[in-house]
Amino acid sequence: MQGSLAAAKQQTEILKANDEQASANVAGLTAQAAHNKQRLADIETPASVAQAGRRSAKLAPDSEIDGVNTAVVA
Repeated sequence: MQGSLAAAKQQTEILKANDEQASANVAGLTAQAAHNKQRLADIETPASVAQAGRRSAKLAPDSEIDGVNTAVVA
């Protein structure tokens, strides 16, 4: 009986340690996900600005006001 009690106590400690490790893993992965989300936002913002500039540059040669090509006037 005493052997079973000791084994149960040992198993309880193992399970507690496993729970602590799993909690630490979750915390670490949550922090990584937040960091990666911010990095993605940091990368997407300049890319969006660059794409908008590219669209503007493509449209500029075709821009007309009252039938006059504004690229020529500028």
